[in-house]
Amino acid sequence: MTRRSLDQTRFNGRQAALLVLGFFAVVIAVNALMAWLAITSHPGLSSADAYREGRTHNQTLAAAAAQRARGWRVQDRFETGGKGSVRVTVSGQDRGGQVLRGLTGKVDFRHPFKADWDRRLVPRAGPDVELCGTVTLPTVGRWHIRLHLFDGGGRIFRRDREVTVK
Repeated sequence: MTRRSLDQTRFNGRQAALLVLGFFAVVIAVNALMAWLAITSHPGLSSADAYREGRTHNQTLAAAAAQRARGWRVQDRFETGGKGSVRVTVSGQDRGGQVLRGLTGKVDFRHPFKADWDRRLVPRAGPDVELCGTVTLPTVGRWHIRLHLFDGGGRIFRRDREVTVK
């Protein structure tokens, strides 16, 4: 081999610097992608007292079975009005198709990971629907919603869902 061919195949400082910079560029790009995915897709489940909720799990299952046995069809609508405003309407029918009347309710809006943004709406009976109300949330995005309906004896209906507020 000639001296010239050895120099052309030798690993030099410029190549080493580019290799190191390329490695760190890939690591930073992957970290940025993972952080973005975590922020935009995190369900953020949190509980003030997970231990107690776990201990009452069987009671929660019994309440859900009783709710299914009632055979109610509850319709809840969440209409976003922009800038975090949400109008909630709730109506329902019993197993026989009769409109549910005389119920009270509450709607808990829980932010996925910032508990101090949580809000509670106590809807009022409206003229065309059973319950309605409006709440303004501190930010747009994904919210966990828990709807409770009550009669004189306590909670008799619960539904959990997620909505995206725009």
